[in-house]
Amino acid sequence: MNKLLILTFSLLLCSNGVYAQQLTRGEYFFDTDPGIGNGTAISFAATDSVNITANIPTTGLAQGFHYVFIRVRNNLGAWSHYEGRLFYVIEPGTPVANQPSLIKGEYFFDTDPGFGSGTPFSYATTDSVNMAININATGLPNGVHYVYLRVKNNLGKWSHYEGRKFEVCGSLIAGVSQITSDVGVLTICEGQYQNYRANVTNGGTTPEYLWTLNGNSVSTVDTYSPTSTIQTGDKLRLFVTSSQSCVSPSPMRDSLTIQVIDTVFSNQTASFCSNSFYTLPDGQTVSAAGSYTSFLSASNACDSVVFTTLSVTQPITIAASTSICTGSTYQFGSQTLTSGGQYVETFQAASGCDSTVTLTLTVSNTITVTANDTFCTGQTFTLPDGSTTTTGGTFSFQYTTTTGCDSTYTVELFEDICTGFASSKERAITLHPNPTTGLLHINGISTDATVTVTDAMGRRVWIGKTQNSTLNLEALDAGIYTLQIEQAQGVSQQKLVLNK
Repeated sequence: MNKLLILTFSLLLCSNGVYAQQLTRGEYFFDTDPGIGNGTAISFAATDSVNITANIPTTGLAQGFHYVFIRVRNNLGAWSHYEGRLFYVIEPGTPVANQPSLIKGEYFFDTDPGFGSGTPFSYATTDSVNMAININATGLPNGVHYVYLRVKNNLGKWSHYEGRKFEVCGSLIAGVSQITSDVGVLTICEGQYQNYRANVTNGGTTPEYLWTLNGNSVSTVDTYSPTSTIQTGDKLRLFVTSSQSCVSPSPMRDSLTIQVIDTVFSNQTASFCSNSFYTLPDGQTVSAAGSYTSFLSASNACDSVVFTTLSVTQPITIAASTSICTGSTYQFGSQTLTSGGQYVETFQAASGCDSTVTLTLTVSNTITVTANDTFCTGQTFTLPDGSTTTTGGTFSFQYTTTTGCDSTYTVELFEDICTGFASSKERAITLHPNPTTGLLHINGISTDATVTVTDAMGRRVWIGKTQNSTLNLEALDAGIYTLQIEQAQGVSQQKLVLNK
């Protein structure tokens, strides 16, 4: 005949929001623990608490007292402590009349006062008891205590007592658990690891720890050191059960959503002057062109990498020339120049590097020309600026030469009473227009006349015959020139102003 033990167990797993765990399986065993996972399996739907009523076969157990124990496992792979019940096995065939009945019970705290000396509780005579009673703990000091219960049968025999641990608290002590790290921040730099630590307040001398990563148990000590790469969004949770009395909540909890910060990469190009150096972002100085890599620590304590491409700017050498007029000055960098020669000055170019300029300075003299001329009384004389006069005198005119300097042309004009043919013929030579921009008409010369043109420096710049008494001087620079006209009647000179 099969012997069955009908037992009811209530097991509860506390949960709170994101920390919720699930009970997924259970097992039972008799008298001696065969080891976690080696008992007889009990199945049920995953839940946070379970109320088990099970028919447990007791075949093979000898008559007498025995214990049945049950425990459950959660989804993190952690097993609970076992919970046990005492029962008595009666051999099949024992007459019902000879089977004892339970008639009374008693309970006591911490220390056994002896059979019959506990606080009694009553119930109807039965062969088994399943009841809920309110037990008054008044007078017990704060701290951990045990309550024990036992029953007596109609034969006067008392059962073994069965106990439960509980705690009396005058007031609850706040417990705190916090996740910290070795480096002081909870973010992780790309490709790096860090150790996490439990910072616990009121954890007692021997607190119990449980770390989970994405719901899986990863550590049961006060630290967690990742052994593989963790990623942004991973959930790290810490559960701490205090060994100190009256600490709430129990367990204490903290959680962290992992944030992995990517390494920041940037590129830059730069140049520096030859014979100098360049300071890279990491403080290193270099003196050659090339590509360089700098590792920096950003404000988030993670690395940033800067790639720098460097080029060398060579110095600039420039040769220049200019001229000034006599009595003028020329500002060349920090030098004020008044005389001709070669000068060197260093300037800073747009690139920031030095440039060397060598200047050749020429000083152009101011030209002053005085010419004498005569004309016949009663005639009209055309002056160099194109104006006319009928009287003699001194006439001065200002012009600008090709070098940009002032030149002064002064005409001393005399009246003469013309009496001879040759004399009047010679004096009848006139230039028109004077000044001219290039084309010049010479009146009063013969067709075989030879014209020589010299500049203010006395250099001969043109010689030849005129065509139809017209001379084209457009190829010459602006300035004051002398025309020497040779013909049969004699040689005469005329001053000409050429403007551009």
